[in-house]
Amino acid sequence: MEDEGYGTDSRLAAVSVGFPIILRPDTYLNARAAFSSHSTESIVDLRFARASGLLYSLLTLRPCDEVEMREVGSNKLYRVYGLLAVPFDAGKWSFKQDCWVVDMAGPVEILLGNDWLNQYRARVSFSLSGMTLEDAKAPLALQPVVDSYRTTFARQDRNRIGKYFYAKIYQALTHLCMCIQ
Repeated sequence: MEDEGYGTDSRLAAVSVGFPIILRPDTYLNARAAFSSHSTESIVDLRFARASGLLYSLLTLRPCDEVEMREVGSNKLYRVYGLLAVPFDAGKWSFKQDCWVVDMAGPVEILLGNDWLNQYRARVSFSLSGMTLEDAKAPLALQPVVDSYRTTFARQDRNRIGKYFYAKIYQALTHLCMCIQ
């Protein structure tokens, strides 16, 4: 990683993507979500859904169901396990989003697609400091989600990261985007 321009601290790379979320009602679990305009549907990682105890409400696919999800720009098919309603808080708002459960190898646990954006009329901004949830037509959360990781790393030298790092993050998120055919 050092040759990529952002040092050897993999924690910095992992927490610089997306925005923080907290699952309800377990407000102690801090995870990350990101929005992708290239994805028509929202997805959640199978390992995260299992670790957070959400799999009990998974609507599994039947053998007659035909759901295909692919990486954008790739022919790689993902195994789809089913559909799951994921309740989470992000920013100042509370959401409940239907997400397809897949094996997602990425820096975020939930990748929110245009279905989420349209349902909640969310507004997300992108900058060198990361992705920020600016506004949403959703119920207010009991308490705003604070990005405890980013505030810790804010003291570190952001010049190490620079534009190159955030361009790589955007490229990786674009590559992870899914769509249903």
